[in-house]
Amino acid sequence: MHSMELVNINSEVKYSSLYLVEQINLFRSEEGNTTKVRHSDLLSKIEKRFESKIAQRKISLSEYKDSTNRALKKYELPFEYCLRILMDESEIVQDRCVEVMKTQQREIEKLSTPKTYKEALLALIHKEEEKEQLLLQVDNLSTALDSLVEWFSIIKVSTKNKIKESTFDWRQLKTKSKEMGYAIKKAASPRFEFQNLYHVNVFKACYPQFNYNLLD
Repeated sequence: MHSMELVNINSEVKYSSLYLVEQINLFRSEEGNTTKVRHSDLLSKIEKRFESKIAQRKISLSEYKDSTNRALKKYELPFEYCLRILMDESEIVQDRCVEVMKTQQREIEKLSTPKTYKEALLALIHKEEEKEQLLLQVDNLSTALDSLVEWFSIIKVSTKNKIKESTFDWRQLKTKSKEMGYAIKKAASPRFEFQNLYHVNVFKACYPQFNYNLLD
């Protein structure tokens, strides 16, 4: 599972094809449609429909690494081209995807013009420390919040250690967080709307046998 992505390329907000396919599948599932779109199929559609735009670099070619560390391609699309892809979906899926993307755009507009996107995220975290955090992917890391601070999600830790998410008991992590005086932060998630982030010291106290060097 790849986390959603919103990137800033030459001062233009673009959406990753990975993010777009996740949102489509998420809202397909919500309306009872069990047919999922594969990322490879979405890439083919983008290449067929926007061949000239890709050549003109209006749609940016990029890459990411999968769970086996393979470098795979993805595209970064401006909002208008995302809308054209969404035209193939049901009205419900279209409306929900557009709603999420517009909400994210409003969050970005609140930020003062930073030099880099990481600076924008750090500013947002500092300002909204005790509120729900905006989750964005930066530099092929699973979540910006996981990357920039010492709070990790169960998804992040289980993926890094290649174990089932059910290995971790959120109740135990919640109790230990309270005992150790750490707040439980929240981050947006395409799978659960929001996911809890626990401090790395809480994970270590509850599950010392696992690897928590998540940035290597």
